[in-house]
Amino acid sequence: MLKYNIKALLEARGITTPLAHLTKAGITYQMAHNLINNKVAAIKPAVIEKLCTHLNCTPNDLMEWIPGENTDTKKHPLKTLIHKQLPQQLQNIVADIPVSKLKQFEEIILELKKELLK
Repeated sequence: MLKYNIKALLEARGITTPLAHLTKAGITYQMAHNLINNKVAAIKPAVIEKLCTHLNCTPNDLMEWIPGENTDTKKHPLKTLIHKQLPQQLQNIVADIPVSKLKQFEEIILELKKELLK
């Protein structure tokens, strides 16, 4: 089953006011509400583009595939849409790191980001 995972993506991006964020991005209040509550059957390409632009993602990142019990996922083209779980907000992760280690943590994250964006 394919489903949208927009609420989880917003949370992973650290967006604490998703409705306000989406309406600021140019999405109508009603559509934003439906997206957050996963009450949409389809999303127009223009809305997908707005979401991807404002969340810095691809259309594939907006969807998740939950395979059926008897589906062989090893060679299935949709396997790239199987998301384990989107990461927690970075703020939640940082909360457990001792203050004395925060600078070191920041340097590691910045280096990793640089490598990922190559």
